[in-house]
Amino acid sequence: MPVILNPGDYDLWLDPGMTDTAAASDLLKPFDARLMRRYPVSTRLNNVANDDEECSQPIKLPASQTSLFA
Repeated sequence: MPVILNPGDYDLWLDPGMTDTAAASDLLKPFDARLMRRYPVSTRLNNVANDDEECSQPIKLPASQTSLFA
């Protein structure tokens, strides 16, 4: 399971000299979903050969059909 850290905790998490397991464990808590954002991304993300910034860029989705008989 990935961990989402608050920006203020980055230095502590990445500190190679940090040995306090209790402090590290305190960082492993659910991230506030109200602070998360979502957006559609390209299917390029599904191919391991693609490893660039374009994979995480938002895309425009086609308009969806709003009635059964269009």
